[in-house]
Amino acid sequence: MNNNSVTHEEMLGHILGSTGKLLRARFDQRLSDEKIGVNSMQAIALLHIIVNNGDCNQQQVADCLHQDKTMITRIIDSLEKGKFVRREIDSADRRQKLLQVTSLGRKLHETVNQVAQEIEKEALKNIGQQELLTCYQVLEKVRNNLSP
Repeated sequence: MNNNSVTHEEMLGHILGSTGKLLRARFDQRLSDEKIGVNSMQAIALLHIIVNNGDCNQQQVADCLHQDKTMITRIIDSLEKGKFVRREIDSADRRQKLLQVTSLGRKLHETVNQVAQEIEKEALKNIGQQELLTCYQVLEKVRNNLSP
């Protein structure tokens, strides 16, 4: 690809942004079609809490998702209303509340994870292993270049 012929559609930011938007839209649509009861942001927040074994607060989830605390509060409120998570007082700092995933939340995560795997399989069809490996390596370098 000649640098002089790069179009807007080929620019890294545009490709990453539009691909992310398409993946999120497909994920939200499938979650809706399956009547799972959460959207992609709620599912990702739930995953972050599970990965951290409940040792995270709302600010840490907000930082992970690159969202403001108000948005995360609404997401956590909806997960709590659905009985997928609960807030527990942090014994080390009583002003903080740690997020705990309920058994219903763990079941939800399994279902959401299955949907995510199906979408990933669909997104990666007709892409060879070597192409995929190269893509991951390049994206990892880009992320490292941009990380503080």
